[in-house]
Amino acid sequence: CAQLGFQVHCFDGVPYLGYYEAGFRLQILDIFYNNGSLLVFDVHKLGDFNLSGEKGCHVPKANVATKIGPPFSISPRNQKLVFYNCTRAPAAQAGLVDTVCRNNTFVRTGGRYNASGVIDGSYALEGCNATAVPVLGASGEANPSDYEELISDGFLLTWQPP
Repeated sequence: CAQLGFQVHCFDGVPYLGYYEAGFRLQILDIFYNNGSLLVFDVHKLGDFNLSGEKGCHVPKANVATKIGPPFSISPRNQKLVFYNCTRAPAAQAGLVDTVCRNNTFVRTGGRYNASGVIDGSYALEGCNATAVPVLGASGEANPSDYEELISDGFLLTWQPP
């Protein structure tokens, strides 16, 4: 992998992108050499929804874009899930779905993922913090009710060889 500009580390036979710290483990699901992209899965994102977890059930708090740096970028082919952590339930919003946490946490789709991961004003909700998570959403529009499956199916990274 050295000639491609990144390393792969295997733990128990599972490949992870070696470019990142252990706290930011991105499991490699597939590598597409023909177009310089990887299908990866952020293993920590699903742990956020663990009802009996050490940190309790919560929506993702860190934007995935903060974990990605050169030579990688998040592909614009990905769609965006927007997770909300609210101080109270927002007024009825189209497309807003409760998470398994049931603690004023919600999710909805947010169109195509942009390079910065910035959530534009049309997705802001009063009294809520929002976090964008890229998902590939293989067939058309992502369904926010399937957020756990969408996250585990991964998202595309592209790389630019040095």
